[in-house]
Amino acid sequence: MPRWKPIPVAQRFWSKVEKLPDDGCWIWLAAVNANGYGVFSVGTLGLGTRRTVLAHRFAYEEAHGPMPDGRELDHICRTPACVRESHLEPVPHLINMRRGIAGAINRARQRAKTHCPKGHSYSGPNLYVDNHGFRYCKACKNDLQRREKYATKWKQRQRVRQEI
Repeated sequence: MPRWKPIPVAQRFWSKVEKLPDDGCWIWLAAVNANGYGVFSVGTLGLGTRRTVLAHRFAYEEAHGPMPDGRELDHICRTPACVRESHLEPVPHLINMRRGIAGAINRARQRAKTHCPKGHSYSGPNLYVDNHGFRYCKACKNDLQRREKYATKWKQRQRVRQEI
């Protein structure tokens, strides 16, 4: 008979959360991983079920049930230690990466460029924008296509010569 009474998992979890006022974030106060996301242990060592889960994922699944397949949680508030379920949205990985801080920095850096590495302007008839919103220099793109076409013809000629 154990001398201690186990604390329910949900009670143990929420005791490690500070709820900021005025519809703010709910900050995880316990252990965090290298990226700043809260981590939480569930299960027992004795039964071999002990595992570490992400705190925000635990909070979301407590409120909404299991995560949809192929989705990951995006922090709308951009605070990795936040576990407030209304600040979390299940989205595909690509959407999560695009919304992320690193993605925003890269997009801003890309938009700030006015010329390609070879010095051609990213404007007017020389600007090509692909389906993903990436900008390319048409002069360099056309040059690359010409070189690829020439290389393909050269390889074909070499094969013909080897066959003779």
